Amino acid sequence: MNFSLARARLSAGRSPAAAFIVAVAMVVVSMVVFAGVAAAAPSDPILVYTGNTSMNPGETYAGVGVASDRSISSTSVLPGSLSGNACVLLSLNQATFNGGQVATLASYLAGGGRVVMIAENDNYVNNAPFRSLATSLGSSMQILNNAFDPGFRDTLNIDADPLTRDVTAINYAYTASVAFSSPARSLVRLSGGGATMMAAEAIGTGQLIALGDANAFTSPNGDAGLLVANICGSRRTTTSDVECTPASALVGDTVTCAATVIDSEIGGTADTPTGDVGFTHSGVGAGTFAGGGACTLAATGTLGEASCTVTYTATAAGAQTLTGAYEGTTKSYGSSGSDAHAATLPAPPAPTDGQGTAPYGQSQTFQVTIPAGGSVTLLDNGQPATSVTFAGEGVYELDASSGVITFTSAAGFSGTARSVSFRVTDSYGQFADASFGATVSPPATATIPPTLDDAPARSACTSRRVVTVNFRIPSGTKVRSVRAWIARKAVRRLSPTTRRLKVDLRGMGPRSVHVVIVIKVAGAKRIRDVRVYRTCPSRRPT
Repeated sequence: MNFSLARARLSAGRSPAAAFIVAVAMVVVSMVVFAGVAAAAPSDPILVYTGNTSMNPGETYAGVGVASDRSISSTSVLPGSLSGNACVLLSLNQATFNGGQVATLASYLAGGGRVVMIAENDNYVNNAPFRSLATSLGSSMQILNNAFDPGFRDTLNIDADPLTRDVTAINYAYTASVAFSSPARSLVRLSGGGATMMAAEAIGTGQLIALGDANAFTSPNGDAGLLVANICGSRRTTTSDVECTPASALVGDTVTCAATVIDSEIGGTADTPTGDVGFTHSGVGAGTFAGGGACTLAATGTLGEASCTVTYTATAAGAQTLTGAYEGTTKSYGSSGSDAHAATLPAPPAPTDGQGTAPYGQSQTFQVTIPAGGSVTLLDNGQPATSVTFAGEGVYELDASSGVITFTSAAGFSGTARSVSFRVTDSYGQFADASFGATVSPPATATIPPTLDDAPARSACTSRRVVTVNFRIPSGTKVRSVRAWIARKAVRRLSPTTRRLKVDLRGMGPRSVHVVIVIKVAGAKRIRDVRVYRTCPSRRPT
């Protein structure tokens, strides 16, 4: 902090006169009747003492008043009794405190008061009067004449203590350090660690605080406001409760978490908590909170109670703990609550095996059910594939978008082909395997009734007939093969272009001869033509 006043250094050593004053002060302290200073009431002001040649006599510490919700009273003359003040700020005092002042401060501390010695680095002030005062009050704390860290910066080195409750960072610039020994304790250390810039020690039932940089109290923004409120305010205790519903849900489903923060301070008038609640999750699994996991409290209508909600979606299964942490304000201490949540997975896929049958030369299909957000794949020796071929039998092909598996048989194959395996996977990565097999019926063959050629002639004869069979095929029809049977004996395979067949009946005895012609055309269709010829045509009676 910069000051327009010239720097005045005081000797760190004690003169004989100073030693005498300290001795008198200790005697006075021992004679004081400690009436006791009651816990600060919400209406108690903060007293700023700017006497003893303060280097900053005009500083009102208005920010301290705002942060602690208290009024500020400033004086250059230390009153004989400090009772009724929430805390006393000693502002950069450069003159040694006399015996009466030491006794007054000792009485205030013994009764539960809080005194803050606000110092600066030795470029601007001499901290010897504060070292002398601390010694006179029985404290080991010494604010040294040195300087660290020019320029504003944040320190995260906050030591756990009731006076630093809910504080996570303090902004400072160019500070003096504080040396001490137990039972004094560090509150805030420099950003680089090591030296302490703020310490405290219990004196009686009160607290003496040594601060090496005035910036934390002249502009107490952010967490510094919480620090001020802890020292000079009347922050109230809170209790937080978190309830997440439903307690168990599928991964991907939305869960609502409600945080309720209650003023649980005993005594006084309940104050409805304000501020934010931040949510986190821990345990097995993972998930995300909407809106970054923070919500702002709103009054519920019940005095001293506020609540807010966030939504949570688990992205992995497991037993989880969902925690809501109330950050606290300068009026209310922070608190937290948790609720257990179980994120579960749905049942894994359960595909069924399939077995199809189709006529010779026709393809066949099988429909696989794909779960929402899932997928299906064929397995070729255990590896994902979209088609699997079995030599001499046929090929299985998958349409992954529809889940349809198609089997196309190889030329000339009939019978049961080997099955193809497929795998169904859901959106959570769970999978199961099944199979599909295809059976191809054998090609159709012409059957001749056993009575076709068994009709005997009425009288013996020897046939001398040769018959030419002409057959027609519709124009534009694509012929794949032509076969013929004469008296149930197959004729060698004919050319697809054959349209005439010569049937030699010579030498046969009297009988009826059936001629069967089967023509296979495109589309696996067949045209069947049956003709009946007699070896000995009937003669007209004479």
